[in-house]
Amino acid sequence: MRKHLINTLITIASTLVGLYACLWVYDRLLDTPSGRDLGKPHISSFDLYPYSGFHMQANFHHVLWGHDVTSGPLGFWTDVDVLHPPPKGKDEVRVILIGGSGAQGQGDHMTNDTLLAHRLQVYMAQQRPGVRVINMAMGGTISYQNFVALNLWAHPLQPDLIVSYSGFNEWHVPFDYGDEGGSYMGF
Repeated sequence: MRKHLINTLITIASTLVGLYACLWVYDRLLDTPSGRDLGKPHISSFDLYPYSGFHMQANFHHVLWGHDVTSGPLGFWTDVDVLHPPPKGKDEVRVILIGGSGAQGQGDHMTNDTLLAHRLQVYMAQQRPGVRVINMAMGGTISYQNFVALNLWAHPLQPDLIVSYSGFNEWHVPFDYGDEGGSYMGF
């Protein structure tokens, strides 16, 4: 019995030392010039918008860990100023993309040119010139929040088509975070 207790304590101590070592190394990596400065905005820094939940930092350029993405006003990953949209061209077709992180384009080695919205725009423009895809998707959101965002900011954009790419968050967020106001995690 005593030997079992000693082995258990050794296992726990070894695990704690290993965990501490991992956290120490991770912390040091974040303090490098290319790492994350916790005093500055980061891709994981969110602003809370009433009704539509958390948005990534607005007008933010994130370059780290193979990512190179830029957000526009309100934190959407689009070059269109959704607060002051440019006039719609005579033959322009505006498509708004909404949804969670998959629609937003989150993943490995993200760049503005590899995001789903950009790829969708390139494909659609080959079929019909003048297509412009506006990415209003936001990681972690559910359809309710996308609906609110559309009502708050999409009407002045004069969309011709709205594409909703949702799924995982619709069950994951309420299931794992409960009904916390019917919206985003912890909102």
